[in-house]
Amino acid sequence: MDKYRCILSSILLAICYIHAFLSGFLSEFADPFIGFNEIFKDILSSIRQIITYVRAQCKIYASNLNICIRNSMIENADSNLVNLAYYHDGHALLLYIDPTFKVRGAEIVKISG
Repeated sequence: MDKYRCILSSILLAICYIHAFLSGFLSEFADPFIGFNEIFKDILSSIRQIITYVRAQCKIYASNLNICIRNSMIENADSNLVNLAYYHDGHALLLYIDPTFKVRGAEIVKISG
C-alpha cells in the first residue's frame, strides 16, 4: 500500500504544480481548482472508511511497519482477535488484531513455496 500512497502523493504534487502554473497565466480568470481542498478531504474520508493502517514491529529488521488493512476484515471477523499474515521481505509477520484495530501481538513466520 505504500506504493499507492507514493502514487497518490505524486499525483497531488502534479496537481499542485499545474495549479500554480495555471494561476500564473490565468490570474484574471476563474480558478479551475476552487473547491479542490474539499474534494480531496472527501476522498481521504472515503479511503479511511475502507482501510485502516496499523503499526507492527518486525523483529528481524527492528523496524516499525505501517500495514494497511481493509476494515471489513476486522469488522466482519468471526472472532474478537483476527489473525493476519503480512509478507515482509522474505518472511511474514503473523499479526493478532483486535476489533479496535490494535495489534495485540506479532510473530515472525516462515513462508513456503
